[in-house]
Amino acid sequence: IVALLGFSGSTARAQVPPDTGTQVMRITLANLTAAGQSFNPLAYNAFVNAVLLEQMGDLYSAAENYKIALGYYPESYELGYSLSEVYYRLREPEKALAQLAFLKELDASGYRLQAACYQALGNPDLARRAFLNLVSLEPDNAQAFSFLATAYRARNDIDSTLWSYANLVRIDPT
Repeated sequence: IVALLGFSGSTARAQVPPDTGTQVMRITLANLTAAGQSFNPLAYNAFVNAVLLEQMGDLYSAAENYKIALGYYPESYELGYSLSEVYYRLREPEKALAQLAFLKELDASGYRLQAACYQALGNPDLARRAFLNLVSLEPDNAQAFSFLATAYRARNDIDSTLWSYANLVRIDPT
């Protein structure tokens, strides 16, 4: 049974780039009740509809359903992240960033999405900050270090550029 209701960002979820669709987490109702989690059938229905609509490509309707589910579980990292990701896929990075701001603490996927939004908005300084946060959580993320190397090189920051390239070599010495 699929559910993403009221769980923290530490809940296991595949780390996917923002443009590949929301990864669905599978949790049984028995696990929800055993963990003492409340279960709201209306929120569940809105979430399932959002996931299905997203998979069908109806991102506007998916966003509306994620918002309904968030109305029942406003603290849910997974629902908030999913809505942010849909906004990004709708080419609305401002809305995605606003939704990400409601999340208590971003995980690696959150920082990856935040960086992608800042890149889409043409703000390399804020993208750089997001990538720095990402590499603090994922020190072997070559994509982030590649962006950082390019950004530091554009700023003529030689020491930081060398640091970024050294990390790229550490990650893949070949």
